[in-house]
Amino acid sequence: MTSRNNYGYPKLEEVEITPAHKEELRFLKKVMDNAMEEYMRNNTSDTKETYRRAREDLQMFVAKLRNEGIIL
Repeated sequence: MTSRNNYGYPKLEEVEITPAHKEELRFLKKVMDNAMEEYMRNNTSDTKETYRRAREDLQMFVAKLRNEGIIL
């Protein structure tokens, strides 16, 4: 069986996402969505920075999960 890991991450045993990781992922997505909506309504440097940080947090969390072998 071939791995579904096509992201260039280390070949690790595929692991199911835990309920805690699933909730954190859902939370980070919601924070990013809210920040994006606020940025679209109020295009200021503060809202842009908040959106950038929220997006970066989500990207880093997803990369961490993928490095652990969790395929989303």
